[in-house]
Amino acid sequence: MRSISMQLPRPTEHVQFLQDAHIMSSVDMVSFFMQLRLAADVADFWVYNGMCYVKLCTQCMVQGNSKSLAIAQAFLTFILGMAESLRSKPLVYIDNVYLKDMAGDKAVHIMDVSIMLCCLAATNITVNMRKSLWCATSSMEVLGHSWSANCSWAPFDHCIATLQGMDFPVMVSSIWCLCGGINSISKHILWSQVLLVPFYEATGKA
Repeated sequence: MRSISMQLPRPTEHVQFLQDAHIMSSVDMVSFFMQLRLAADVADFWVYNGMCYVKLCTQCMVQGNSKSLAIAQAFLTFILGMAESLRSKPLVYIDNVYLKDMAGDKAVHIMDVSIMLCCLAATNITVNMRKSLWCATSSMEVLGHSWSANCSWAPFDHCIATLQGMDFPVMVSSIWCLCGGINSISKHILWSQVLLVPFYEATGKA
């Protein structure tokens, strides 16, 4: 089995990608992981052994496996990368695909969308057309943020309110768990460890 190592795009990279976008479309795929059929030579890797109770075999990609995210990301990136006219236009994040147009030409963007759909169809990927969004210029949800063509990129108010309403951890063990969680995502979010300073001061553990 070939090893796949792929770094998921960071939030700062999302912002850089969208800075010159004037039109945006998003594609929703029907149960994407279930559409990825496993080759016979890698099927054993996805067998779940329940000891004497059960052994679960699957013919499709398992969404909850730690390897699945990188494989899905690599697969879509490879498929869309084969279309030269789409270079630098798609943003792929696991099984989410966004397509931008930098010139604001709706006719060209529609043609790019057609090429993207043909690339997916060529690999037997089914798209949910009703849940996909086409030719948006404002207030479009992109990975949990609201995007508009005027270069605005902001988190949704209800997401901020949820974080503000969370109970502050008071036990040292809870604070250590929080620090560990932030440490684990620090490789994906620039300067996130700055958030840990007050917690380290409170626990005396650096």
